[in-house]
Amino acid sequence: MLSDASERDADALAHAERALGLLEVDDDALRAAARLQLRGAEVDLVRFDASARREDVSPDARLEWWGARAARELRARECVRAEVPIAALNALSSARASLSARGRSLYFGALLAARVSDADAARRLSAAAGDAAREFLRRIPTELTTSARALDWVRAAEIGADSGILPEQIADVEALVRGLSQRDRLRPLLRQVVDALVLWTGVERGLCCCERRAES
Repeated sequence: MLSDASERDADALAHAERALGLLEVDDDALRAAARLQLRGAEVDLVRFDASARREDVSPDARLEWWGARAARELRARECVRAEVPIAALNALSSARASLSARGRSLYFGALLAARVSDADAARRLSAAAGDAAREFLRRIPTELTTSARALDWVRAAEIGADSGILPEQIADVEALVRGLSQRDRLRPLLRQVVDALVLWTGVERGLCCCERRAES
């Protein structure tokens, strides 16, 4: 779609909006709506959630929609309905779909699951996204490998495979590094550190924290 090739958000939104206005087939309309959502535009969630739950809609369109829904939750200050796209992406994680649609969408789902501390979903989605990324790299022409490896979801899978670090852990580390530059917000940063430890290790939150005893 022209929306995918546009570098400027305004151009991408214009192309996606025009496509959505012209398309009547559920598959195509759902994919256009997903692109609008990825660019931050408001769309009819009730309508397109219903379309994305239909079995007769293509797996690619459904994955793209739920991936965009996960990306929408990631942009929000607070996740309101994170469980909806996470559950849908889990159900579609082994669907017969294009590798790019599956890899990118499941990558967004893994990041969202990590953000809401759903460790099991994060690991499942990370593993499936990684499998898609590695198969994607294996199949594309050699001359496109460098460009493909620059994609976020592909890069995360490669780093994870080489280091044993999951994609959502990479995102956590990047967020913590950014937080270190804001010294006036150390308390929220400390909470992020504890959240990351709980998610990565699976231990009880209480074991990562210690109570400061009052000095006598």
